[in-house]
Amino acid sequence: MLSVRNAIVAATVLLVLSIMTSLLSMIREPDSGGMGNDSFGTQGHGYRGLFETLDELGIEVDREFAPPDSARLTAGTVAFLNPAATIVATEPTYLTALQRWVNKGGRIVVALSAPNDFRLKKMLAQLKETPPTFLDAIDLQGVSLIDDGAAVRRRIARRPRSGNSSRDAETIAGDLLDALNAPLRPLQDVTVTVEGNFKELDGVVSQLTVPADGVASLVCDQPPDGSVTWTVGDEVRILAARFKRGEGEIVVISDPLLLTNRLIARGDNSILAARLLAPSGKPVLFDEFYHGLGVRGQPLYLLTHLSYASAAVGILTVLGLSTWRKAVFPGPPLPDDRVRRRDIREYVDAMARFFSEGNRGRGQLVQELRNGVLRQLSIEMGLPHDTTNVDKIATVMARKEPQRAKLLRDATQSVNRATQSARRWSQSETLDAMRRMSACL
Repeated sequence: MLSVRNAIVAATVLLVLSIMTSLLSMIREPDSGGMGNDSFGTQGHGYRGLFETLDELGIEVDREFAPPDSARLTAGTVAFLNPAATIVATEPTYLTALQRWVNKGGRIVVALSAPNDFRLKKMLAQLKETPPTFLDAIDLQGVSLIDDGAAVRRRIARRPRSGNSSRDAETIAGDLLDALNAPLRPLQDVTVTVEGNFKELDGVVSQLTVPADGVASLVCDQPPDGSVTWTVGDEVRILAARFKRGEGEIVVISDPLLLTNRLIARGDNSILAARLLAPSGKPVLFDEFYHGLGVRGQPLYLLTHLSYASAAVGILTVLGLSTWRKAVFPGPPLPDDRVRRRDIREYVDAMARFFSEGNRGRGQLVQELRNGVLRQLSIEMGLPHDTTNVDKIATVMARKEPQRAKLLRDATQSVNRATQSARRWSQSETLDAMRRMSACL
């Protein structure tokens, strides 16, 4: 049955269920449904294959969704696989703070792609100063990516934009549709050379699989401490480079395509990835904050941490108990009042008139009044309710109120004598008797 109470209970249950569902979804690690280009990605452009390869090799691997914090990092490798340029441009502080950690023995492995994101270009156009890039944030000056026109080119040609915003939206939608339907880029095997201080790669990495239209390469103002190169014609291009920083190092990979699910199992790509990320078998931490999988803007995520959850449960408990204590709980519903045809005063007046009719009606009215007075006095004196012995009641009363006891005996004797007679009671005698009995109360 639908009622106000049932509606409130149903709304409360729905609210609790929605909150619990939100909390459960927050507890689960964000993964973009496996469609992203992160360590959860199961598509060709994702890195789930790299994550599971390291795990199968017995290397401790983990994911981090909060901003990288040098104070909490242990000795090992932090991997940044194709971080979003827009997030790097707006949040470079966390990367800058990693420099001290690297100097103390930490390792950073970063695989970058050419900044061709239209959102980044739009953001840069609105800023007065150019924000630092990823390499600038980690103080790796003199290192950049180059594109020879085929390495990181778009797989589809962008349609010319008009000044109409609706037309631009149609153009973007068409580009996305063409990108989804575009055929996969052809692949080729290339021979690479390991140079400098890359002992973990020397002799084990010789052939890599790359897209046939080429990959991006690195340009270094100063020679790196170690590099992986390949030759195109007479030009030597750098695929990966190592740079020493104090007791630690930074490894830069020219193109994240080498580590994706599509290429990780081909050639020596998996060996290259494993030796670059975990050369000595130390733990590897995949950063997902710069992939956009962070939890910023989601306050419910705080409830997944024990300290915040305990504080929230304590506050809710106090509020619940306080509300329970001050709440007014309605009892069972009252029966529906039936509409009476007469008021109660009309009934009393009618019964009084009824007793006033006839020869003995007024006497019976006085007698009922006497019985009611005796009952009330017996309750007052602590006697049984059905006590009708006037002497007994007057005896108890006389202990404290002898005058009142004498008044009770006189009034009851007068009423008894009048009721035993067969004569008709007059109105004045009736009112006098009722007044005398009422005076005993």
